Amino acid sequence: MNELFAFEVVLVAGAELKAVRDQLQSAEEAAPVNDEKVHALKERIVDIAAVLQKKLATITPIVSFLLEQSVGVMKTHHAQDPTEDNVPKKDK
Repeated sequence: MNELFAFEVVLVAGAELKAVRDQLQSAEEAAPVNDEKVHALKERIVDIAAVLQKKLATITPIVSFLLEQSVGVMKTHHAQDPTEDNVPKKDK
């Protein structure tokens, strides 16, 4: 369950990172620039990045394992049935 929570945190934090970066860009382009707001947004970006880094360290081995497994399955499948193309039926 911790791994599922980590995936969710990464997705939410990624979306939040983009939103805060957009806010920072707007704040930096505003006239006059509110230095306190810009500083606070930059600090928030660092906080979000720290959370992302920690959670990504948790899920990266899982994602790598799943990728290796899926690649292995596809190689085995295509070795057994070379007439099939590489596109899963769902994607056609």
